[in-house]
Amino acid sequence: MSDTTLEWPDRTLESLATYLNGYAFKPRHWGDEGLPIVRIRELLDEDVEPDRYAGNEAAAFKIDDGDLIFSWSATLAALIWTRGPALLNQHLFKVSPAADVDRDFLNHLLNFHLEALAARSHGTTMKHITRGDLASHSVRLPQRNEQVRIAKVLNTLDEQIRAAESITEKLVTIEGAVLNDLLRGIPEGSDRRLGDLLLTPPKNGYSPVAASEQTGAYMLGLGCLTRRGFVPRQLKHAPRRDTRLQPFLLRDGDVLMSRSNTRELVGQVGIFRDVGAPCYYPDLMMRLVPSESIGAEYLAIVLNSASVRRQIMNVASGTSGSMVKVSRSIVEALTLPVPAPVDQDRIVAAVVGLRSALDLELEQLQKTRLLKVGLMRDLLTGLVRVPSGASS
Repeated sequence: MSDTTLEWPDRTLESLATYLNGYAFKPRHWGDEGLPIVRIRELLDEDVEPDRYAGNEAAAFKIDDGDLIFSWSATLAALIWTRGPALLNQHLFKVSPAADVDRDFLNHLLNFHLEALAARSHGTTMKHITRGDLASHSVRLPQRNEQVRIAKVLNTLDEQIRAAESITEKLVTIEGAVLNDLLRGIPEGSDRRLGDLLLTPPKNGYSPVAASEQTGAYMLGLGCLTRRGFVPRQLKHAPRRDTRLQPFLLRDGDVLMSRSNTRELVGQVGIFRDVGAPCYYPDLMMRLVPSESIGAEYLAIVLNSASVRRQIMNVASGTSGSMVKVSRSIVEALTLPVPAPVDQDRIVAAVVGLRSALDLELEQLQKTRLLKVGLMRDLLTGLVRVPSGASS
């Protein structure tokens, strides 16, 4: 029997705290005054403007800075609240740790076990876990002083992650501001219709059923086009011997645009980069072939700029509340500033330089996140111990 087994007794998640479910607010409670109502959306997104409630019915469900909140329905998540007095909606637990449980340690422990809890979640439309799941989910609990040491190590990594996220957000903002300034500096009368800048009309791809095994060739998924441009992810195996794919074979440097997505994401543009095997683009993307009057890099940058993104979002159409499309005629009618080639190159160089700095920060951020994942596994299972007196 290991030292950890002897020193860390088995406990259930239910035994580590009391879990108070939030109040079932109804539309009649909503208003513009009073304390904010915290639903799952408000819990996870600081920028959402909440409904408010000024009455007394929900006084028992007030939360404040330092409270541990656990979302147990739809999206499982645990975090420590830091946005001042508020009122907790149903589907969220206010978690009050037991006397022998450290709050920060419990926060990390819940997050570590979210994947296992999600695997046993109930429901067909909105997945959720029950108090019974908490009562049957076993964990090992170290002594409180060791909990504090473990939490201190993980909190330090969280601080590093938040600092890196703040830097990346600032760099994204700077990139957008610099690009807008550069585009505003282009002489008046330089706007051109996109259709007049292409050698051929925008052409949709082709989406056969993906093969279930490796075939030596790939098809792009819609997720390959992101706010950061082309990312080689969500690749699917292309079927063998489908000759209809051939016209949609990609070449390194091809410009691609998504033609269907949410309003915020439709029309995103990226430049395809070789993935080491033949690759084809799907029906939900268009290939844009620029003429000599506009460089591919500049075209991708300006199409992803704030001013052109607004054009795209304003004209995208669809019957679905979430998914919209842009047609070939819509894409061809977009207007964008087109300076002389030397000025296009100057703008591209400035943006690429900023993106290089951002890419370095994103790489470091990902490394820190992976380090935390590994340390959570080691520290929260007792595989690695944090000795008394150890610093963060």
